[in-house]
Amino acid sequence: MPYNFMVTKDWMMMVIRSRPDYDGKIHLNSLGYLGLLWAQNEEQKRLIQEKEVIKLLHHLSVDMHSSAGLRKLHVSSSDERNNNF
Repeated sequence: MPYNFMVTKDWMMMVIRSRPDYDGKIHLNSLGYLGLLWAQNEEQKRLIQEKEVIKLLHHLSVDMHSSAGLRKLHVSSSDERNNNF
């Protein structure tokens, strides 16, 4: 199960990811979920500006408020447990 984990002295946050990148062009690490995005070239910069940061983050993360998101999390966790044996 891919995830990003952020922690400070006052809080911590874990974002479960649904995919590693946006169309194979924009990759986000934990800093991306804090609003710090880095574009390696003009195409990435243009995509980030066009798509809006919040929409990119939503596209790459699992929606924990939807039943589909919770099912995906449950299936992923079960699959990983089964593959460890």
